[in-house]
Amino acid sequence: TGILTSYFDALAIGSIVRRRRTIPSDFIAAPIQLPPLVEQKRIVDLVSSVDSYIEALQQQLESAKKSRAAVLYELLTAGGGNWVETTLGEVADVIDPHPSHRAPAVDDDGIPFIGIGDLRNTGDIDFAKARRVSRDILEEHKARYNRSDFLIGLGRVASIGMVVRLPDENTEYVVSPTLAVINAKDVLGQFLFYLLEGPHSQEQFQRFKK
Repeated sequence: TGILTSYFDALAIGSIVRRRRTIPSDFIAAPIQLPPLVEQKRIVDLVSSVDSYIEALQQQLESAKKSRAAVLYELLTAGGGNWVETTLGEVADVIDPHPSHRAPAVDDDGIPFIGIGDLRNTGDIDFAKARRVSRDILEEHKARYNRSDFLIGLGRVASIGMVVRLPDENTEYVVSPTLAVINAKDVLGQFLFYLLEGPHSQEQFQRFKK
C-alpha cells in the first residue's frame, strides 16, 4: 500500500488535493508485490473467513435491531389508564440552536458545527465530516443549551425526525440549525429519546414529510 501511495502521489496531476487525478496508463505501470500462489490462497482463505464472520454478525445486528424496534413499539404504544396525552413542547424545551440560520465561517482549527448531514444511519455523529467553526460560537451557544444536560438532536430538514443523542460537555461542538435541540423537563431524557426514535413517532414524522 505504501508503494502504491508513493507511486500515485508522484504521478498525480493537479495542485488541489481533492481534485488530483491520474491517467489510465499510470495504473498499468503501478508496482505491486505478489507472494507465491500458496501464500495468496492462504491469505484469501483467512480474509474470506473474517468476512463471513462479519457478515454473520451484521445479520445478527439487523435481527437485534428489528427486535428492539418491536419492543419499543409495544412498550411505547401500550397506553393505560394513567397515561396522559401531552405535547413535546410541554415536557421539553425545543431549542433553535443557531437562530440566525447563517452558517459561520469555516475555521479549520475550530470545533465541529454538527448538522443533519453529519448523522450516520447508525445513530451517531460523524465529527470528522462536520464543518469546523470558531470556538467563539460555542460561547454564544452556551446561552441557549447546556451540554451537561441530557440533550437530543432532532432533524428539522431533509431527514426530518432523525434522532441522535448529543454528546456531553466533555466534547466540544456546536449544533447547526438543521437540528433542533431537545432538553427534557418533565420527562426522563432517556425515555423521551426512546419515544422519539420509536416506530410510532417515526411513522408520524414520515407522514409530516409528505
